[in-house]
Amino acid sequence: MRTRLKKKFTEGEVDCPADIEEADWIYLCNLWQDKDYKLKCGKYKVSRSKPRIHHAAGSRAFYKIKEGLNHELPELWKQTHYSKKRKSWTDGSKDVYDKLKQVKDQSMENGSTLLSDEELSRTVLGHKSG
Repeated sequence: MRTRLKKKFTEGEVDCPADIEEADWIYLCNLWQDKDYKLKCGKYKVSRSKPRIHHAAGSRAFYKIKEGLNHELPELWKQTHYSKKRKSWTDGSKDVYDKLKQVKDQSMENGSTLLSDEELSRTVLGHKSG
């Protein structure tokens, strides 16, 4: 409903629609004109446009899956992003899995110290602040 109302507002309709209280309409009009709100909406829009990789673990916590299965990161990734029921990967997750395996195997071949799961995830997925 809010989207429909905002569309009316941005198209220049400033009269309160019949199906909404006038106080609510005034609040929304003020909100949509607020500079900070517009800035926040712009950030959310950019965030929503970025590609996401969904998991197939359902409501199970990842740490519980890892704890119970004692998997290293590539196998944990497979466990949480591959659906045995559908026999398919979630969007883009197969590429990440392959890259995790490749980087891990390369670090083992070079004879260097094995990468921890955290180092491996940063190498493949990048660092996420926060």
